[in-house]
Amino acid sequence: ISPEAAAFTDAVREVCEDLARQLIGDAEGASKDIRIEVINAASEEDAVEVGRSIARNNLLKCALHGEDPNWGR
Repeated sequence: ISPEAAAFTDAVREVCEDLARQLIGDAEGASKDIRIEVINAASEEDAVEVGRSIARNNLLKCALHGEDPNWGR
């Protein structure tokens, strides 16, 4: 007996997402854990580029670490 392709794909994706969350949670020196979800991007490549730009933004990192978003800037 084998699962349908869609069910198998969903199960593998769920396991991979859980493992990724565990890696993040176990990161040495990590004090925050965020998830960035890009919706309605024109393409997968555009979504990845936008998500990485946000994740690598130093102002965002400082705001999260200091727990003070200071939206006025």
